[in-house]
Formats: sequence, C-alpha cells, structure tokens
Amino acid sequence: AAGRDWGAAVSVVLCLDEARALGPVRAVAGPRPGPAGWALDEDAFAHRDSMITKFEVRALALARLGPRP
Repeated sequence: AAGRDWGAAVSVVLCLDEARALGPVRAVAGPRPGPAGWALDEDAFAHRDSMITKFEVRALALARLGPRP
C-alpha cells in the first residue's frame, strides 16, 4: 500500500489492527469527552476517618484550576 499512487485526494492512509482496537470509535479526533459537570456529589468522595475537605474548599480549588469543557 505504501508504494501505491493514491493521488492528491488522499492525504492519510491508516492500517488498523482490529485485534488491538480499544473499543468502538466515539470521535475521529480530539480528547475523550469529560464529565458532564465540574464537581462530584458529596457521596462520590472517599472519606478517611470521617474526614473530607469541605465543599467550599473543593469549589475554590476547581475555580482556581479553571477546567474547561
């Protein structure tokens, strides 16, 4: 296939091994979609000895990080 003249209409040729595929294709290019929102529910966090960072502190950290969709 590498030695074949594909013409000017083709700029990329992919040869994929189906045995090594990760799963169904969800997008042609770009990163995988992120979560629907910024933060998780309170019960989604792991608690150690009934201690967890307060939601106000987590909200401030997220705001400073500035995640984008």
